[in-house]
Amino acid sequence: MLEHFFSEEYLKSYYLNNIRYKINIGVDRIDRKTFEKKILDHIKVINRKVLDGSYKFTRYKGVMFPKRPDTNPRTVAISTIRDKIVLSILKEILATQVPHNNQELVQTTISDIKKSIKTGKYNAIIKIDIKNFFPSIDHGILLKKLKESNIDERIVKVIHRAITGEIFFDGFIDSTYKEGCKGVPQGLPISNILAEIYLYDFDQKYSRIQTNKYFRYVDDILVLCDEVNLNGLLRNMEKELETNYLLNIHKISDGKTTKGLLKDGFEFLGYKYDGSIYSVREATVHKLEKSIERIFLEHRKKDFSNIKYFIWELNLKITGAIMESPRKNSYDLPIKKKYGWVFFFSQIDDKKLLFKLDAFITKMINRFGLSNKIKKGVDVKKFVRTYHEVLYNRYDTEYIPNFSSYTLEQKTYILDEVFEKNTKEMKSDEIDYWFDNLIFKSIKSLEEDVQDFS
Repeated sequence: MLEHFFSEEYLKSYYLNNIRYKINIGVDRIDRKTFEKKILDHIKVINRKVLDGSYKFTRYKGVMFPKRPDTNPRTVAISTIRDKIVLSILKEILATQVPHNNQELVQTTISDIKKSIKTGKYNAIIKIDIKNFFPSIDHGILLKKLKESNIDERIVKVIHRAITGEIFFDGFIDSTYKEGCKGVPQGLPISNILAEIYLYDFDQKYSRIQTNKYFRYVDDILVLCDEVNLNGLLRNMEKELETNYLLNIHKISDGKTTKGLLKDGFEFLGYKYDGSIYSVREATVHKLEKSIERIFLEHRKKDFSNIKYFIWELNLKITGAIMESPRKNSYDLPIKKKYGWVFFFSQIDDKKLLFKLDAFITKMINRFGLSNKIKKGVDVKKFVRTYHEVLYNRYDTEYIPNFSSYTLEQKTYILDEVFEKNTKEMKSDEIDYWFDNLIFKSIKSLEEDVQDFS
């Protein structure tokens, strides 16, 4: 299997189909164009060193993302392009060879929670937040689970090197993972699946208890149960996490771990339930409004000179987008990935919030003096309409762009009119290249709107 996944042919194909447009520059400062000039050399190195067991990872580039004022920033490790190929393929191998819970989409998890609450079987809830989850994953426990799955020993060794790499920040080097015996750097392609493998047995145990309904999303756990079991269940879960997984949870006094009655409501994964209506927590709404305002502020710097690009960027923020993955599902059909705020929060039933967001956009248009440049109800799209399309038309909608279905003519128009690229002398493959490149950058900003929601 290792020989197949790390063959030169597979490595090149995987890079072109899965990684090419999703690149962040690592500490070696090699960008995509530079990498692709010597892509065959890089692939030969990966092939030879992974198969003979000598592959080593370059130091990661560290980036800090601020969360709330009262919490430490989230540290993300960015690998070089070459390392990202290795890590991504390791993820593919782990996904097929090692028992783990497939992480559902947030909206799917919320949908399942809603259905469970609707049964009326539960009247209480426990919400657990694991403290410093990724930095606390014990290497000994994790590697033991990998070895027990009987995967190739070379894979285990490469993964061990991956999670013990140094992280370079401006001015200092963090050797915490290298010198310690615990922690998985966040942001790597294998980070999430390793976390799923680590807690697989815990998830299985509590999912089997018939009197409760168990959900976990990364470091957030939610259990629907009966009020009489509330305290005992919380104690048992806390003790097991500490004893068997060396993980600690936030105390109730911290406000992150909570317990109570369902009728009093709860917040989970950015959603807010008040006992009857599902909405979005205020801090998350505020984050979206600030990102919309940034679009207006950035374009004001150029006096809104490219009004088509401004409207296109604003509409993308409202509707999100659909993209087809190169991979296929079990029915041999392409997987359609959905990006954007409304897709993420498609399980809300608080339509007043959507009207409020549309009113906010109108307010911004008036505030920046764009009423004469923009045709109301024509140029700028609506959150309310987007929500309707997501719920009822899904992939058949023409209101939400599906960039995978764009023709060469449509791509050319977007490049010429929106991004102001001159495509007259471009060949079709160059048009495809620039379109995909710019679209993936735009989609990246959509993902930022729904990150750090916990």
